[in-house]
Amino acid sequence: MDSCGPCLTGAAEGSLQTGEAVTGPPGVVGKMLAQAMAVALKGVGPESAGGMPRLDGAVALARAQEQKVELEFSNASTSGQDVRRRAAERLVVSQTAAAAGGGFLSGLGGLLTLAVTLPANVMGVTVLQVRLVCAIAHLAGWDVTNDRVAMMCYTCLAGEAAAPLLAKCGVQVGRAITQPALAQLAQRLAVQLSGKAGSAGAAKAVPLLGGAVGAVLDARSTHAVGSAALSVFWPGGRPG
Repeated sequence: MDSCGPCLTGAAEGSLQTGEAVTGPPGVVGKMLAQAMAVALKGVGPESAGGMPRLDGAVALARAQEQKVELEFSNASTSGQDVRRRAAERLVVSQTAAAAGGGFLSGLGGLLTLAVTLPANVMGVTVLQVRLVCAIAHLAGWDVTNDRVAMMCYTCLAGEAAAPLLAKCGVQVGRAITQPALAQLAQRLAVQLSGKAGSAGAAKAVPLLGGAVGAVLDARSTHAVGSAALSVFWPGGRPG
């Protein structure tokens, strides 16, 4: 089976025009993230085609985890902020496990329609990770429907590279984000994530080993993304 790396040629292409509102990275990467965000926020109902199991949206996922932690610490003097932080940390663990188990990732990926060839489970793990980051951001008190918060969520998909990427673009969490900084972040993120998706697709295309290697990569990647979200959104500042 051919590597899917070359399938991403041009995935980071496209540029933002001066004065244009920045809502995400340009090109195919931006389209994939926008679709992933829509699924991540809305969730997947039992009526979906393809036998997909129900998948709660990011906010519902966050609230359910927060309720579980509240019940666990109902007799302890734990603040609401601590409860939400614990809930966010536990989501990283649970969603890392979900990514490793990932049979349903291909089904999730099938909900995205893109003019680029990527394995369905590569796109599926993108949905899972966007959902995780949005849930963590919601627990920290951010409005995940805000375009600038969405850009911060997308940046977390870079994992360990998220913080250096924000620093290079002059973006500081909790402070107003300028339009030029957003535009620079969008361009850099498109390149970063297209390379990440291409590498993941190539690894999963290896016959026989693809599934096992993919499960490990998905788990490691999801944990890194969740850790980046904890770092970016906690303590819970507010977007400018």
